[in-house]
Amino acid sequence: DNDSDKIREIIDDYSKEGKRVLLLTINESGIENDELIGKSHAIGLVILKDAVKEDAKEIIKWFNDNEVTIKVISGDNDLTVQSIAKEVDIRGAENSVNLSAKDDNFIIENAEKYNVYGRTSPEQKKLIVESLIKKGHTVAMFGDGVNDILALKEADCSISVSSGSEAARNVSHLVLLDNNFLNLPEVV
Repeated sequence: DNDSDKIREIIDDYSKEGKRVLLLTINESGIENDELIGKSHAIGLVILKDAVKEDAKEIIKWFNDNEVTIKVISGDNDLTVQSIAKEVDIRGAENSVNLSAKDDNFIIENAEKYNVYGRTSPEQKKLIVESLIKKGHTVAMFGDGVNDILALKEADCSISVSSGSEAARNVSHLVLLDNNFLNLPEVV
């Protein structure tokens, strides 16, 4: 479609503002064998903005001041993740990486280099944790979804929240019952 570059540009602009973007399309040809047939046509965008917890900057500052490296490993668009990481002052946030087309060797070689990862699969999250541990780091992994389970199981210390998925809570060493991240400095 001739508008695909324009739509991509609009999506990237919203993503750079820390927003999630859902593209709504219409396809009258249908689906066969889990594949779309024919062309889809954009009919709209849904723009979502996650609220950053008020205490996030305070917690990140504590970790930064105590020489604890924070890495954000997300399945979301890397531009969105980067914007939010910058907002809460994660060190190295200006250098994010999209892992959607990266192979395992890239991840192993660059696990220490980047602090913000986007479009990361559950297997890639696990590989990042494994790579950091093999390089001598003690790794605590926070996760609240099913897509975090593999990495949570690999981490030296895995942390979830009571509002997270049951599966993530079950594999975690610690569960923050009050969903309050302000307790993490005491845990460390």
